[in-house]
Amino acid sequence: MYQSTDKNDLAALFDKYIESDNYKDKTEAAKILGLLDEQALDERMQKIVILNSDPNIAVLLNLLSSIKVILLKYPKKAGKLLIHVYINTEFSNHLVKEFSRQIIDSINPKVIDNLVVHYNSKLYSKNNFEVARALLVLGFVSMHTPRYLKNSLPELSMISLYSRSELLRILSQAILDEFENIPKSIIKDLKFLIESPDANEDNLNAENDLLKKLV
Repeated sequence: MYQSTDKNDLAALFDKYIESDNYKDKTEAAKILGLLDEQALDERMQKIVILNSDPNIAVLLNLLSSIKVILLKYPKKAGKLLIHVYINTEFSNHLVKEFSRQIIDSINPKVIDNLVVHYNSKLYSKNNFEVARALLVLGFVSMHTPRYLKNSLPELSMISLYSRSELLRILSQAILDEFENIPKSIIKDLKFLIESPDANEDNLNAENDLLKKLV
């Protein structure tokens, strides 16, 4: 439907549909996402959060289809896009879960290795918010593909034992225990930290009970 549409018109249509409250428009935005050129995509990367938070199955399935296309066209985008797929492998409708898992399983293992290495390096940060984001990403990865975290075990163990932050200790221990004793819902409740990269202690709700344990 959009194959012959000018790239500038595609971007304008995406911008129009993404702001709509109508699920049909959001579905069209999700379809168009996979057709955007690299520059337009980079400028709208944060908008993916809006689509990935939509409860409508059609929106999510079309979003995942577009992400799959983007990963093939622009493999370097994997670091920013794969986490949105991983989120849906656990906390979503059955169809969305299965499609998400199929996408992950079709990815070159090296791409996921690189993702894990990148976020594993963030575990050394002195910024607790950055460490929390890294743990959340690793947590989502661990729920569907725990084998990729074998080289992260030393860092996770150190944080679980010695971090001054109660929340970081809880998150790292949950990953180590494969969420046997700590419910998976904890990372679902905190995924907004991944989706809002500018979130910090100055602009977050201080009444959030989990965040009180972060500092």
